[in-house]
Amino acid sequence: MRGWRVRRRWRPGGLLGLTVALVASIGLALGAPHGVSVAHADDGELRHRLEAACARIPTAEERVRTAIERLDGPADVRGSLAWIEAAIERATASGRTRIATELERRLERLTERREVLDVRLTQLERFRERCIELGVEPGAPA
Repeated sequence: MRGWRVRRRWRPGGLLGLTVALVASIGLALGAPHGVSVAHADDGELRHRLEAACARIPTAEERVRTAIERLDGPADVRGSLAWIEAAIERATASGRTRIATELERRLERLTERREVLDVRLTQLERFRERCIELGVEPGAPA
């Protein structure tokens, strides 16, 4: 029987959700697509939303960089790509093909995730530049 303790699992969607929310907030603050008329950033409500979105950029960048550092870590860092590769080799050497197959799938997913994190970091850097262009300091409290 399981106790009251809940196992925490790494959920890759959390960072994705933060990035999507940040992109949507900045997109809304910068203007709507397809020629829809939107007030300038000097508008009170829109300006507040822009400041709130720009305030979240440093936190999002830090999370992405932390995830990248972990994935790029050495073989002794649990969860790094090198650690999973070493685990695949150990599982294959001991004849545990099912475990090796699952680890290979995980390695494939995390390798794709690593590529996505590079793109997200680039996007966040562009958003930071855009906030500065609009006169809002990223990280400043809204």
